[in-house]
Amino acid sequence: MDAVRALVNKDGEAVAADGVTPLPDLKYSRYTNMEAPTYHITGWWDIYTDGQIETFQNSQKYLSDSLGNKNLQKIVIGPWAHQTTLSRTTGDMTYPSAVKDILQFNAEDFNWNEINLNGVLKSEMISWFRYTMNQNNFKYTGDPKYIIPESKRWQDFGDVYDIRFPSKDHIMSFEQLFNYITGIGGLGGMKIELRSKSNGQIFEIPLPEDMIKPSGKSSIPGVGADESVTIKVPNFKDSVPNIRFWVCGNDTADIANTGQASGNYWFPAETFPVGWATENKNLYLHKNGTIDYNAPTQDEGFAIYVHDPDDPIVTVGGGNMIVRTPSGDRTSQGQMNLAAPEFAPYTMDRSGVISFETDLIEDSLCIIGYPNVTLYAKSNPAGATSGPTDTEFYVRILDVYPDGREFFVTEGGVNARAREYAKSIAEDNRNFDAPFSNINIGQIYEYKFRIMPIAQTFSKGHRMKILISSSNHPRYQSCPNLPIEDGDFFRRFPNDGRGYVYKGKLMYPRVAVQRIAFSPEHPSHIDLPLYLKEIPLASEENNSKNITGLDALVFPNPTQNTLNIYLNNSNLNSEVMLYNNLGQLTYSGLFKDHITLNVSGFDKGIYILKLKSGKEIITRKVAIN
Repeated sequence: MDAVRALVNKDGEAVAADGVTPLPDLKYSRYTNMEAPTYHITGWWDIYTDGQIETFQNSQKYLSDSLGNKNLQKIVIGPWAHQTTLSRTTGDMTYPSAVKDILQFNAEDFNWNEINLNGVLKSEMISWFRYTMNQNNFKYTGDPKYIIPESKRWQDFGDVYDIRFPSKDHIMSFEQLFNYITGIGGLGGMKIELRSKSNGQIFEIPLPEDMIKPSGKSSIPGVGADESVTIKVPNFKDSVPNIRFWVCGNDTADIANTGQASGNYWFPAETFPVGWATENKNLYLHKNGTIDYNAPTQDEGFAIYVHDPDDPIVTVGGGNMIVRTPSGDRTSQGQMNLAAPEFAPYTMDRSGVISFETDLIEDSLCIIGYPNVTLYAKSNPAGATSGPTDTEFYVRILDVYPDGREFFVTEGGVNARAREYAKSIAEDNRNFDAPFSNINIGQIYEYKFRIMPIAQTFSKGHRMKILISSSNHPRYQSCPNLPIEDGDFFRRFPNDGRGYVYKGKLMYPRVAVQRIAFSPEHPSHIDLPLYLKEIPLASEENNSKNITGLDALVFPNPTQNTLNIYLNNSNLNSEVMLYNNLGQLTYSGLFKDHITLNVSGFDKGIYILKLKSGKEIITRKVAIN
């Protein structure tokens, strides 16, 4: 590209290193150049979750559909951190075995001392490669084949005969070859010929028994062979939802103690966030530490805490890759119990953190999407009564269990100088030209920002807790509470003794008093995407209208054997469809007035029941135990 360094501006146009000069020959962004199916895998506590989701969305948005690529962009979001993908355990939580229902693979079941390829070959990822390379509907090439070519050489086979094998090309599928190598499958169908040494007569003979039915012992040391492998290849373009994500819930100990099981299932969708399945609701914070749906009706004053850049709140849990726990004994990631004695004094029960908590949740509460936070706050650094400054605010959401454990759910933060840009993201109108500017000491500002995406069910009897601080180190740099020059930054570590020159004056990190406001004019709150009990099943585009004329009674729910459906209008001709947690249609039929379904042979799990009558559609969640 000669000596020109290319960039891409906010419109996806290629520009020179100055960020302005167009480069006509490089007018396409990377997304418009990616004419390829893509299988995206991430986790709620991967360090790249939001970027992975954005990459998936842009791939769908910008790719042409000449090869059906828009429906060949798939994303799976599991209960994983960066290093725990395909595992059931992340942080302090171990999730049910249903985690492996989609990929059909659990890293914790994998014996790394043996190359057990059987489990790997059954995973959906292998099926994906087989489909997109061999069995897709736009360029069918057939399955991979392996040929043991016809031998042209006769070998001595005793005093009477010579032997030649194979006497014809022997063609094997990948599965047949793998099963043979691992000692499970045989070489059935291979042709063998004998030739008489006395008269040259040639005739075929059957395969020896041990070549048709091998011993079952692997021919390759270390490769497991406990069962034959058959790679199942679904129609990814038409039968597999574009998005599947894990809705996190309570752990097995809590289920045993309370008898309440919530969440822990795969949710199929075509868009994310699932605006067609959620309703945004504000939860307001109050000075007395409570959270409810009621905005302040009077000025409640401020909640006050101190941010010391050299004594930051310590990161525990969340989307980290190399961050360690305070003791350094393990990686700090995912849903960790922040109330544990080894964590609480560093991250929660200490100065520099204020907390807010809901009442007991009367019924399970599920959030799916991007929570938005709006804080009204002011900052007063020590030693200064006026002038410019900078600071930061961080919010963490916890799931408080009845037994006192408090599990990390999600988090996010905002830098004061980036408040306008952060607000544009939270309002789904990203403004690349938003100004970055210092704030004035002692002045209240609105900080509206989006935190990391999540799908989490809070069980009955649990509480939701909100933690607010101005540091979360080392996941984020501990802000020095200093004004910063335009276009500049100040990289530092706690207690490193470094200063920053602002307007020609050397300044050192300052302790700041932070105050969060609670009043009708400044109602600090968190906007949660609450999962609706009745949701459309298909895409947002096809389900933008809420039609309430159709209604039905569905019982018993949960059920084991039969499911009864009674319509509110006996004159309606209706269609019933039942989808499993992978979005696959497991039953469909027509009925009028009522119908009884026999579900005794269905797999256990959460199903979506869809009822359609004319243009009216309603859905119900059904649990089959």
